[in-house]
Amino acid sequence: MQIVPNFKRKVLQLYEMINCRHGLMLVGQTMSGKTSCYQVLASTLTHCHKNGLQDERCVQYHVLNPKSITLNQLYGYSDPVSKEWTEGVLGEIYRKCATSTSQDRQFLVFDGPVDAAWIENMNTVLDDNKKLCLMSGETIAMTDRMTIIFEVQDLTQASPATVSRCGMVYLQPDQLGWFNVFLNKLQEIQNIDQSILMRISDLFETIVDKAQKFIKQKCHEYESVPENSFCIHTLSMLIQLIQTYPEVLRKQTDPSILIDAFFIYSVVWTVGSSVDEIGRKHFDQYLKKLIKEPLRNENKKDVVIKIDKQSQIPELSNTNIYDFFYDPELLKWRMWKELLKDSQIPENIAYQEILVETSESLRITSIIDKCINRHSPLLIIGPSGVGKTCYIRKHISTLQNYLNIFVNFSATTSANKTQMIIDSKVERKRKGFYGPPLGFIGLIYIDDMNMPAPDKYGTQAPLELIRQFLGTKGWYGNDRQFMHILDCNVIASMGLPGGGRSFVSQRLLRFFQIVSIVTPDTNNIVHIFTSIISWHLNNIKIENTDNDIRKSFQYAIEATIDLYNQIRDQLKATPKKSWYILNMRDISRVVQGMTLVMNAKELSLDHKKVQRLWLHETTRTFFDRLEQVDHEQYSLMLANSIKLKLRDDLKHMIKPYDDVATTKYNIKSYVWSDILSEEPNVSERKYTEVMSSTRVYSKLQFYLEDLNSNTKKPLNLALFDYCVEHLLRIQRVLNMTQGHLLLIGLGGSGRQSLTRLACFIREQEFLQIEVGKGYTYEQWKETMQKLMINAGADNKEITLCISDSQIKKPFILEDVNNLLNTGDIPNLFGQEDFIPQIDKLRLKAKKEGKQQLFDNGNNAQFYDYFIECVKKKLHVVLAMSPIGDTLRSRIRMFPSIVNCATIDCFHQWPEDALEAVARKFLEDIQIKDSQQRLLVAQCKYMHSSLQTISEQFKSQEGRHNYVTPSSYFELLKTFQAVLHVEKTKLEDTRNMYKNGVTKLDQTSEEVKRMEAELIEKQPKLVEMNIEASKLAVIIKQQADAMEPKRLQVQQEEARVSECVKEAEIINQECEKELSVAKPKLKQAEEALNTLSPADINSIKAMLKPPITVKLVMESVCVLCGVPPISMPKPENPKERFMDYWEASKKFLADKDFLQKADWL
Repeated sequence: MQIVPNFKRKVLQLYEMINCRHGLMLVGQTMSGKTSCYQVLASTLTHCHKNGLQDERCVQYHVLNPKSITLNQLYGYSDPVSKEWTEGVLGEIYRKCATSTSQDRQFLVFDGPVDAAWIENMNTVLDDNKKLCLMSGETIAMTDRMTIIFEVQDLTQASPATVSRCGMVYLQPDQLGWFNVFLNKLQEIQNIDQSILMRISDLFETIVDKAQKFIKQKCHEYESVPENSFCIHTLSMLIQLIQTYPEVLRKQTDPSILIDAFFIYSVVWTVGSSVDEIGRKHFDQYLKKLIKEPLRNENKKDVVIKIDKQSQIPELSNTNIYDFFYDPELLKWRMWKELLKDSQIPENIAYQEILVETSESLRITSIIDKCINRHSPLLIIGPSGVGKTCYIRKHISTLQNYLNIFVNFSATTSANKTQMIIDSKVERKRKGFYGPPLGFIGLIYIDDMNMPAPDKYGTQAPLELIRQFLGTKGWYGNDRQFMHILDCNVIASMGLPGGGRSFVSQRLLRFFQIVSIVTPDTNNIVHIFTSIISWHLNNIKIENTDNDIRKSFQYAIEATIDLYNQIRDQLKATPKKSWYILNMRDISRVVQGMTLVMNAKELSLDHKKVQRLWLHETTRTFFDRLEQVDHEQYSLMLANSIKLKLRDDLKHMIKPYDDVATTKYNIKSYVWSDILSEEPNVSERKYTEVMSSTRVYSKLQFYLEDLNSNTKKPLNLALFDYCVEHLLRIQRVLNMTQGHLLLIGLGGSGRQSLTRLACFIREQEFLQIEVGKGYTYEQWKETMQKLMINAGADNKEITLCISDSQIKKPFILEDVNNLLNTGDIPNLFGQEDFIPQIDKLRLKAKKEGKQQLFDNGNNAQFYDYFIECVKKKLHVVLAMSPIGDTLRSRIRMFPSIVNCATIDCFHQWPEDALEAVARKFLEDIQIKDSQQRLLVAQCKYMHSSLQTISEQFKSQEGRHNYVTPSSYFELLKTFQAVLHVEKTKLEDTRNMYKNGVTKLDQTSEEVKRMEAELIEKQPKLVEMNIEASKLAVIIKQQADAMEPKRLQVQQEEARVSECVKEAEIINQECEKELSVAKPKLKQAEEALNTLSPADINSIKAMLKPPITVKLVMESVCVLCGVPPISMPKPENPKERFMDYWEASKKFLADKDFLQKADWL
């Protein structure tokens, strides 16, 4: 450790602050020595205690990054359902310090940003209360041995209440100085001659300081690298190079030549590696000029550094310092492109697996390898599509005894999910220590590292977790104990900040050696894609002597690059056209489309077909994504590229189709497809130029009818030019390996229906998820597991279609983003889920000739192979609407939905589309052709006029009224519904009138029949009238004879009425008497209810019962129909009398006596 006066002063200030305050802050920029400050103080106090100096105590410190975990994990939380309390990490550590019986000092270090989200809960600890208050109600008092230290970069988010409670110690990087950091690292180096170390020290002191100042002042860095970290990475690379070639160094009579060359190479790829393309040119000129002349050490006036000419990078035209590397075997600088002479693309490799070696790829791979070997974190920065992910994945996948852990960041990635992904890959070594399996080294590759969205205080939690891992070699697990992660290194890549990508914290960047990748120049791009085209032409057996075809393809690639540059410069992405984002992947899609032609004769017969093929593929890649307002400008750029690079004219290219305007893109002129191929096997269908639209329509109609006859959900689809064009575009992308689509259009434009039909044509399984209110991540996980198993293990072609309405949960787009970018969803499969699939994969690997994987593959290797299979068989189609800010925010948060997909923009339907759809809807209506034509014209007019009115409304009011194809469908459906209702009403009215007329006809016929019957029966009617008159006379006579009897009956009726009145009077009198007897009867009933068998026995035992008892029993016998018994009279036995008492005694002996009495 270097003794720096300023640093020593800060350590003493910290010591004094600890003695007077229990809470304090170490504030300073990155590399200012904050961490070293409290660590040096802790070591010093511990040393004093061990040596009995100044009565000091040992120091234990506990480091925690509060932003690497959630607030609940920090302080603890109560379960909302069970109300069970779960302890937090801070509560665990704080209680451990407070209850410790040791007399050691306890430093509780919060190494992370301070903001109001978590620091406000610490106010009771920092004030005079010195108590931590938890939500569980528990309060933990702070002891005198405890000190709270906040290690922060700035206080921009700290509240005055927090700042006022803490002591402050400020540190600055310039007070420490980069050279002191360098000397400290230099002293740690062993096994290197002291003279070499002195030479290294002089080189650093003379050149590095000037070089890094030039970088900061004159160049633009993709990410601003902390100044003091330059020297660490430069020295680390330099020492690695020296230790790699000890024998070469030992043989040199003047080792400074080799040391200086290694030093220059290290400076180029550490100090000058973070700048952009223009910065590389400036730094190239500056460094060459700097090392050309002798340099005097400003701190050592007698030391002059002179770089030997052999150590200097050669100055050649059209080259720069980044094009060279030093070969210690040959002792000279060589160009990277010298290693490209023998590079060949394997014949049977898939298109997506092709990685054409270039100078950039070789040097980046070399840097990756060096960082991995010396266990140094590496960060690669560059624009999208330049190959960052490909270079890293390609290289680390070839390394032996390395466990690769892939983490893909998006805007919604959390620290918990990041930790969960890494924790699932490491295993427990011993208590508190984790790492990769025995014999392996872990490589954590983080893609899109700057994608996580900052919280409202500007902190990116996943990056704070990574910083904690790099700084402390671990983090806190779910059990709140610190997990030491052993033998793991971090490699990361990210795009340029902006457009949803944030700048990364300087405190994290200091750990990484930062290397930038610039966009390849035109020559390199031409070399890359010409190599791919040559590989494809060789595969389809086109001879090398056929120079016309090969030159045509080379010109096509040059034209593609020229067209790409024009579109990128002139049609830039805007908030309304957020998907106008181009990168090198788009050029690759054009070339991939051209490689779909597998028939050599298709190209050999007519070399102009290459140009028309190129025209079609560029149209599909670039034109299809554009809005209608940009079509004309695209046509001008296309014509310009054709004229400049193909040395032709657009009109000549489409000479066979003179009847078609040059700016109109339709199926007849510019379509290549395999739709007309008759091969039964989908993979063998030939991708050819479509010459007949009639055949295409008939073929598609056949597929549509076939689909509808084999499904429960038929497609009610009308085929017209616009529909067919988009259908063939979708079908083309699904024909490609890793062909993914982003379909942008308004609702009802047919995106999902056309995708479903295209999947049927390609014999692919079409899958759509149904997301309801109760849709959970477990359901999504289960669906994705089945999807990936079907694609990867069962070898099924599957297309996953997801629309706006289905993206209701945040985890859906995050997983889809990972699926598009890497073909994998992190932590989707547990061991128990994946192991059953290994047998299928093993057999599949054997069929594909992967014998080593079949014989010796482990679970990790089989999973990598599984993901490769998924990439080949899975397609993702996203159907999204451009309305509002939703699409723009999704593209910003999940860039893979644009970068990894072909874009097809669905515009407003043209006139023929509106007409075809209207005819399809109206074909079942039985009307005349003339009326149908009028209806179709009226529907078209209503839809078109509404669009015009909406545009006027927007210009006047500034508000949108979107007229979508769904509106047109609703118009037609409404017309059908209203027509059906009115038709039903008319039919009901017609039926009612028809029934009325029928009734009138029936009534008229009945009247006529009755009149005929009356005429026929007229004589009989006269006779019957005469007989009726005679009968009336007889009846009158009989009535006169009955008159006396009627009078007699009336008299009898009067007499009966008087009798009834007398009976009523008697009845009333009886009722009176009965009312008197009823109470007594009730009393008797109540008394009867009180009788018991004992009462009955007592009555039976009476020899001379009272007269009342005899009288009552006699009444009972009479009522119950019990006859008296003949008994002799006591006074004269010869005479007998009828006695009811003896009969009563027998009746009383009956077991049912009480029931019978009750019945009475």
